[in-house]
Amino acid sequence: MSVLLAISRTFLRLNNCFCRRETRPPDSARYISKLETPTLALEVAFFGGAEKAGSANPEETQVVARCLKKANCYVPKSPWIETWTKSFGDLTMPSGAWNGIKLVEIHGNRAFLGISNHLMEIDIESGRPKWSVVTGNTPVYQVMSSQNGENLIVFNGGNIVAIDFTGNEIWRSELPSEDDFFANPPYFDEGTLKSASWKGFTCSIDQRTGKILEREFTK
Repeated sequence: MSVLLAISRTFLRLNNCFCRRETRPPDSARYISKLETPTLALEVAFFGGAEKAGSANPEETQVVARCLKKANCYVPKSPWIETWTKSFGDLTMPSGAWNGIKLVEIHGNRAFLGISNHLMEIDIESGRPKWSVVTGNTPVYQVMSSQNGENLIVFNGGNIVAIDFTGNEIWRSELPSEDDFFANPPYFDEGTLKSASWKGFTCSIDQRTGKILEREFTK
C-alpha cells in the first residue's frame, strides 16, 4: 500500500508541474460567451466592434472561439489548458452581442456554437465545424438544450427554432400574432418552455411542435 501511495504522490507532483501551463482569457475581448463543465470549457469572444453612427451594428468585429480542458481531469484545482483557437474573422453582429447572450452549449461530449445567424457543431478535439445551419435572418442570441435533451433550442432576434443534433430543423416557433414576435430569449419555467413577446405577452410553447399553448399578458 505504501508503494502505491508513493507512486500516487509522485504522479501528483509531476501533474502539478505540468499544470503550470495555465491559459488566460483574452484581455482585449469586448465580450465573452462561455460555458464550463468540470473538464471542458468552450467560449466565443468578440474583439473590437466600434458602433457606426446611426447604426446598431458594430463594425470590424473579430469573432474567435476557443476550447480549454483541465490539465488533469482527476485534480479539481487543475488549471485550464487551451487546446485550440479558431477565428471566424470580421462578422457583423448586433449591439446585443455585448449584453449577456449565450452562444455556447455543451451536450454530453458534443459542442455547439451560435456564430452570426448560424448554429454549428464543433469537433471538441480540433475545432473544425462538423455541420452548420442557418437558423434565422438575424444573429443568434441564445443556444440551449431542450428540456428532454433531444435537440437544441436557438433564439434568433424574434424567432425560436428547434434543431436536432445533426443540424435538421424540427420546428420553428409559432409567432404570438401576425404583428408580434419574441423579444426575449426562451427559458424553462417548471418544465414549460416560455418566452416574452414584444407586445407584452408571456407565451408557453409546446416543445414538440413549437405551437403556442397559452398567451398571458404580463405588461
